[in-house]
Amino acid sequence: KTFEIKLCVDNAEVNSKKQQLLLKELDKNGVNYNVRKLQVGDFLWIAVDGDNRELVLDVVVERKRLDDLAQSITGGRFTEQKLRLKSCGLARKSFTWWKRKASYLSLPEQSLKQAVVNTQVIDGFTI
Repeated sequence: KTFEIKLCVDNAEVNSKKQQLLLKELDKNGVNYNVRKLQVGDFLWIAVDGDNRELVLDVVVERKRLDDLAQSITGGRFTEQKLRLKSCGLARKSFTWWKRKASYLSLPEQSLKQAVVNTQVIDGFTI
């Protein structure tokens, strides 16, 4: 049996003009993707068979800007996101962090770095 591999991009990741750049990069690099509402994570991969059945591959990625991480920590959303990822049933769970230039951070950068380390070492996520 043959399968077509597709990257699923959460529709919340492509709502702004800046985020549309992501789709342009995917197109430019020939990545086969679709945009849909994901229940967990920002990206995951599926295998689609000849009968159009979809099988979720064992990888999910949550993408976080450092300013969003700071807001998620102070608002309690970060703990909830990690719990949802831990219980999603996929073995390989990953966080990808990025920082925009001149971004305002509501927490000290050292605190955010510690949160990233804790997420990897204590919570067992791939960073």
